[in-house]
Amino acid sequence: MSMLSTAARLLLHIPCFLLYAFAVWFGLGFVTGEMLPIANQPLSRFLWLTEIDLYLQMVYHFWGIGTGPDLNSKNAGRVDPGPSTTLLVVILFWGLFLFDPKTLFPDKEKELELLKETLFNNTIHTLPLISAVLDLLVWNHGTPSRKTALTWVGTFVGLYLIELHLVNHFLKVWPYPILGMLNFPQRLGFFGAVFVVLFICYTFLSFIHNAVHGSATKQKTKTK
Repeated sequence: MSMLSTAARLLLHIPCFLLYAFAVWFGLGFVTGEMLPIANQPLSRFLWLTEIDLYLQMVYHFWGIGTGPDLNSKNAGRVDPGPSTTLLVVILFWGLFLFDPKTLFPDKEKELELLKETLFNNTIHTLPLISAVLDLLVWNHGTPSRKTALTWVGTFVGLYLIELHLVNHFLKVWPYPILGMLNFPQRLGFFGAVFVVLFICYTFLSFIHNAVHGSATKQKTKTK
């Protein structure tokens, strides 16, 4: 790995890791009590897709500091479809917030409490999109087949949706107020729209990768 690529790796991963680690630490003390999806149950924070993504981002960038992608390995040219989910988290939060904050926050007080913590809010709801795109620009992750990417991401999202419905069935709680505002057919339509956005995110990231690093076909040709 060249000194230039090492420097790029460190310039990307160190600040991102520190910011995500800060968000994890701050969130553990800030998002407590009635602010949690299930009041006074700390582990219920993982009902939020944003929280799951936050921890994954912190671990990934910590790994990137010490290791990073091996561009000479047989796995070079393959991309983890996870960034598509990361973009989905950002788009859903800001899209729903701009449409109607009540779809995310059960009351105005909780909304204002989060928004006044600007660094924390943007670290968990804006930085993931920026860091995912920068990561794709720095490293030649490659692109899997569309079927493979959507299968993996679809499985993850599907399991997450099952979790949400099981929690609601037994505890009568939705982590996102919008789900309680919709009846069953409307929720199906909403989830369908989420999968469409997810596909758009994957297509967008694939376009960036191919524009910067070349298509998977060209990569295979170079290795022959």
